[in-house]
Amino acid sequence: MIRECPRGASSAQSTASIQSPSRQRAGLPLAMSAGRSFPPRQSETPRPAPSGRVFAAQAEEPTVVDDVVAGIVLIYGTRSRALFDTGASHSFISSSFAKTHDIEISDSADAWWVYAPEHTFSVHEVCAACPVQVGDWIMPADLLVPSRMKAFDVILGMDWLTKYYATIDCESKVITFREPGQKEVVYWACKSSLFALTVSTSSARKLISRGCVAYLATVVEAQKELPVLGDIPVVREIPDVFPAELPGLPPDREI
Repeated sequence: MIRECPRGASSAQSTASIQSPSRQRAGLPLAMSAGRSFPPRQSETPRPAPSGRVFAAQAEEPTVVDDVVAGIVLIYGTRSRALFDTGASHSFISSSFAKTHDIEISDSADAWWVYAPEHTFSVHEVCAACPVQVGDWIMPADLLVPSRMKAFDVILGMDWLTKYYATIDCESKVITFREPGQKEVVYWACKSSLFALTVSTSSARKLISRGCVAYLATVVEAQKELPVLGDIPVVREIPDVFPAELPGLPPDREI
């Protein structure tokens, strides 16, 4: 991801690009407009289409990356690994994540081309008005559905960040939402290594100290009934194979 942060240059090789088939309209960037393309006039020359950028659109297995702003958000009440990407013009949701959790997917009115370092593929599906819950607040987003996105379940790009007036502190990894007329929302991102379903006790204490919700669950095993000798196969055929006292060697038995 390329960001305006001092440490952002190290992850440039993991970026990908996304481009719409439409051209610029009314001076708006191509990645922000979703219209259809028109043939150029004779007096005009086609201009190169600008493109946005998106992180983690790779086909290979994900690796742990801790120099990004990422965290846990709820999508339709389901826990998801989210990347807050200022370098992506749009927002995305993993196709496998959406299908696993029965999230409604519809065909997009326009096709989008995603350019990764080693491959290019198109996106034709979208999750419209998908509820993204950050803390106690729900901020809907239109999420494009690429088929090759492994490192994160959700990527929240500039369309979503701008809509909700997000300010990102890259050093502290804190996101502040200051939407006019709404209560200020502060979200603390976490290391991607903490996305695991199990964490150590020390990591759990750090998460709790940062305001994460924790639940204490206890498991009580019901008392099991001990099997009686007659219920055990083979042994029930020879009840005296293990007598309480061993007077000597066991007698010869027919096999």
